Amino acid sequence: LRGNEIPYLNGMAQDCYTVIGWLGRLEVLFSAKGVVEDAERIKAAGVGITDLQWGEWYRMTHQELQKLTWADFCDHVKDQFLLPNWESEVLCDIRTLKMGDRESFEKFSYWVLRLQSVVKHKLGDEQLAVHIMAGLPRALELDIRDTGIMDADPLQLTTTQSTSLATRNMGQASQVPRIPLPAMSETERRNFNIWHFKCYFAEQGLCHWCKTKCGAEPTKCQKPRSSVIIRCPWEYKPPPMP
Repeated sequence: LRGNEIPYLNGMAQDCYTVIGWLGRLEVLFSAKGVVEDAERIKAAGVGITDLQWGEWYRMTHQELQKLTWADFCDHVKDQFLLPNWESEVLCDIRTLKMGDRESFEKFSYWVLRLQSVVKHKLGDEQLAVHIMAGLPRALELDIRDTGIMDADPLQLTTTQSTSLATRNMGQASQVPRIPLPAMSETERRNFNIWHFKCYFAEQGLCHWCKTKCGAEPTKCQKPRSSVIIRCPWEYKPPPMP
């Protein structure tokens, strides 16, 4: 690798997205150049640390650092550079992300999944799916719910699915009559969606965990968790929320 190819980490290191973005750009570079050895990757990362304080830290510890795996080095960098509450900041941002007017679903969902991996999956797939859906425009949210892909466990959003969703969303209205919803805040809409599905499952006698009529009380099902997709019809009207 040439020095001018390596992305730099400057004095804004305590901003978590600066560090996360820098590590991500390094991984893209390593993949493009075929750099697979951990020690070589870590050495290249050291070249990219241009801040005087952090550069001195690397020079003092580089011999020990080069004994680590690349994944452990990334964790070490986050622990060293970032503020103690950085994971809470990322989790908060995941919960409030909104899909931009000119942004594709593929790009939006990829970024959210990327943030989830950064915080070591401290936010489960089911919770993540709720937050992704809450960040979408209403029309796209309804179309995506119809596909059932957000019910998958583990949550996997492929390019094919995303492209299909984008194509489907362009000028195609669902033939199923949908209930008009009043204006809601993000929290109110999320709570409504959760209530909608819970009521439908309850009326069908379905367990939320195994997706069968096992008769178990909520949270006490002993069967394996099922990833079977159960689609809640949008013409279904739940009872009023308590």
